[in-house]
Formats: sequence, C-alpha cells, structure tokens
Amino acid sequence: LGETKEEALWRYVVSISSELETDVSNRRSGIRGRTGMTKKYAGYDELALFFDGDQWLEVPDEGGNLRVYNYLAATVFNYTALLANEPPEFDAVPEDVKDPVERERADRKEIIIKEIFSDNNFSETFEMAVMGDSIFGDSFLVGPFWDPKRKRIHFNYVRRPWNIKPIFSDDSLREIIGYIHDFFMSKEKVEELLGDKLDASGINLSEIPIGGQKSDSATETVAQKMVHVQQYWNAEDMILSIGNKKVDYVNHNWGFVPLIYIPNIPHPLKPYGISDIENALDSQMEYNEQNKAVDEILDSDAY
Repeated sequence: LGETKEEALWRYVVSISSELETDVSNRRSGIRGRTGMTKKYAGYDELALFFDGDQWLEVPDEGGNLRVYNYLAATVFNYTALLANEPPEFDAVPEDVKDPVERERADRKEIIIKEIFSDNNFSETFEMAVMGDSIFGDSFLVGPFWDPKRKRIHFNYVRRPWNIKPIFSDDSLREIIGYIHDFFMSKEKVEELLGDKLDASGINLSEIPIGGQKSDSATETVAQKMVHVQQYWNAEDMILSIGNKKVDYVNHNWGFVPLIYIPNIPHPLKPYGISDIENALDSQMEYNEQNKAVDEILDSDAY
C-alpha cells in the first residue's frame, strides 16, 4: 500500500526542516564577506547584542573603561515612536457606495475587524512588530487562527524571527507556500492542550531552559524550562511535532498560509529585510572606541 497524504507530508516536513537550518543559521549568525574577516550581513544575534548595548567585540590590550554610547537603541526607539505612536486605523470600503446593503455590509466588516484587533491587543502587537522590524529587519505574525472554544480569531507576534522557517514557491523568493514555526510552551500547557494525543504517540516531554534561545550567555538563561514544539503550516494542512515525533495532523483547507511577513527595508537580492541599524554597527563601534580614547587622554592630562 502507498503512503497516505499525512505520512508523505510528515516525511516532507522532516526533510525540509533540516534543509532550512542553513537558512536559520545564516539569518542568526550572519554571512561573512570575501575576506572572511568582515560580515556583509550581521545576523539577528549580533543586531540584538548591539541593540542591548553589548557593543565591544573584545577588551583592548590597554584595558580601560569600555564606554558605550548606544545610539542604535535610540534609533530603534525613534523609528518605533514615529510609526507606532498611534495604532493604525482600518476602514472597510463598500463595493458600491450607492448600495445601502453594501454600505451596511462594510460597516459590519469594520466592526468585526475592530473586535479582532481588540481581542489581540493590536496596538501593542503592532508596536512590537515595528520594533522587531527595526532591530532585525524582519517581523512575523502567525495567524489568523480560529479558536473553536472561544469562537474568536487570534494571531501572535513572533518575538524571535529565527523561530520561523519560511518555505518559498520559487527562486523569486516572494510567495510563501508554507512555514515551520519552532516555539516553546510550558509542560503543563502542552499536557493541557495535547494530553490524549501525547498518550497515543507515546511521547515523554523533555524540557530545556528557554533563555538559551536568546543568547549563549548563562546570565540570560531563564529559570523556567519549556518544551520545544514545532508546527508546520501550509494552505491546507497543519502538522505538530514534539521531539521529532508527530503528535497532531489537521487538514484545515483554509486556502491561505497563516503567516504574515513584514520586511523592514526590502533587499534587492535576499528574501529578508534590512535592519535600521545594520549599516550603523561599524560607526557605532568606532564612536565608542574614539570616545574611550578621548576620555583616557583627558584623564591622563588631568593627572
């Protein structure tokens, strides 16, 4: 007997997830230039460190006070304040402004959209997406999803853009036909949502510290441990797995991929966006170094 659609799709997900790890690595760690000494793309990790004020790559031989004048964070905050000062407004326009039925339909659409935004705290979500775009060059929103229990539509901002692996239809790198989302949930929440399916799959939940997903620094490791969950979505299907074992499959047939991707500044060649601080990293480092040198000269003259 031939394999079912579910089995074939699961085999594809395992294969494509492994293939896309190179893409995730490049996005996180950056891409080096021809000399191998510099980077033509800094990567998410480096951008996050500079935004947080960790801007010295090494301690100078002479030591001294490693001053940081974090204008990169100020740049991000200014862009965010400019774009997200007020939440965006949406209006549903009737197809025929002269038709009273169409006007009523448009009014009802607008009410529903505003309710969905209110349910999802869209003002905060929009601000976080703008800030993420400014720092990393990319923002992802997963959804919209239908919650059958609450009978509401929900969507979420993905704080760590490297947790999304987009799958493109061709080398134009424009159309996303599916994606893989790696995320983390508490063991209690996973058992609440997937208890029966976990038992059927024979999976023992393994927890890891989630702080390591942001930084290699032990000081940033969060005490709480969570379970690594992976979801694959396309316009017809969803597969959820834990520990490389399939737990759930749904043939939803929505007709669209539940992912919204917003590049900050589109790149002419790459599928991903350009950060607002990407091209200011070297200038920021030089500014810190020069001001350190000036401070040391002034201190030596004073004494």
